[in-house]
Amino acid sequence: MAAWIYLFLGMIWVSWASTAQAELQVTPSLSVFEQYYDNVLFAETDKVDDFATAVFPSLAFTDRVWDIGLSGNLGGGVTVFAENPNLSFFDGNANILLDADTVAGRIIRGLGFTVFGSVMATNDPFGFGGGLSGGLSGLSGGTGIGITPAGGQTRGLLGFLTSRNAFVTNTVGVRSSYDFSPRSEVTVGYSNNRYLFSDVSLFDVVTDTSDMKWRYDLTPRTTALSSYTFQRFSFDSGSQDNHFILAGIERQVLKDLNVSIEGGAFYLPSQNSFSPLARGSAEWYPTKTATVSLMFDRYIQSSQGLSDQLTTNDTASASVSYQLTSRAMLTLVGEYFKFKTIGAQAQSSAFELSGFVVGPSLMYSLTQTTTLFASYNRMTQSFGGNLDPSAGLNVDLNLASVGMTIEWP
Repeated sequence: MAAWIYLFLGMIWVSWASTAQAELQVTPSLSVFEQYYDNVLFAETDKVDDFATAVFPSLAFTDRVWDIGLSGNLGGGVTVFAENPNLSFFDGNANILLDADTVAGRIIRGLGFTVFGSVMATNDPFGFGGGLSGGLSGLSGGTGIGITPAGGQTRGLLGFLTSRNAFVTNTVGVRSSYDFSPRSEVTVGYSNNRYLFSDVSLFDVVTDTSDMKWRYDLTPRTTALSSYTFQRFSFDSGSQDNHFILAGIERQVLKDLNVSIEGGAFYLPSQNSFSPLARGSAEWYPTKTATVSLMFDRYIQSSQGLSDQLTTNDTASASVSYQLTSRAMLTLVGEYFKFKTIGAQAQSSAFELSGFVVGPSLMYSLTQTTTLFASYNRMTQSFGGNLDPSAGLNVDLNLASVGMTIEWP
């Protein structure tokens, strides 16, 4: 399935490149920032601090061909440490989204269709385990612990490895939606995700996910939610399946308060076991310039390299954003995480990882094309289990970053 998605994206790209009717818009940008790590070696004792300079160029594009929307970006960069140049690392990423809703809607009214793909590579995968969709302001979404190159919020970094190795992850998928009525929508999707490590002590994993979601507007302010998801996690040692069902409600409780909550259970056939799942979020707008967000999630995923077992992941976060001026935004974020292996057959694979991240970030729009940003994050991680200590340690890290992003119109 994943191979056919790659082929389809390639055919669309060739067609886009050869058409004379393209409406291509390209936006280059460059992010440069300085960072201070108080524990650059991730040591439990005898900490070593260091400064680092990071440079991240990127290229975003949007286009339309035959009423099909294309968007994506290509970026990469390098982080160089002043006193420990051997720790310097690079990373790169690319993603593409094909939006064929208009064309699909002409064939069948109410039908939507999208195809997506992404790839990321680095020789220093500090971060892993992103779970909450809101993410952490000031933390890079998957490679190094650092400021997001775009200066905004990304998917959260919940933990970090201490071993250094090359790492590649890529995802491809398709998603289709259908409006049965103005009040009811069904969405089905499939994605294939791969985590590949150069370090033989870490575990490669391929995850195939298929899901179906249903939304129904009970009232103009209340929506019923339900979903079924099937996942297959494939390791070198074998595969494990996971089925989970969620149902819940999304409601605008007050004019300035939105709440969503879902509950359900997952089933692991290999262990013939059930366990509860839950997720929820709330957004409150106490003033026109302030936003308060709360989120929690309990879900199942692979251990992302730490072992060949699945883990239950419990995460919770809170954030407060305040528009200081028309150009300045202050955000305070705190996030807690706990990962634990599920019924590890070999005790050598069992582990439990927990910790938290907290800190403020500040963004200032100097001009329409230039953004300044600064952040401070404190991260504490506690590890227990029988894995190689290089995979997880009881460590803490303070990280301060300042920098700027320039976009060319």
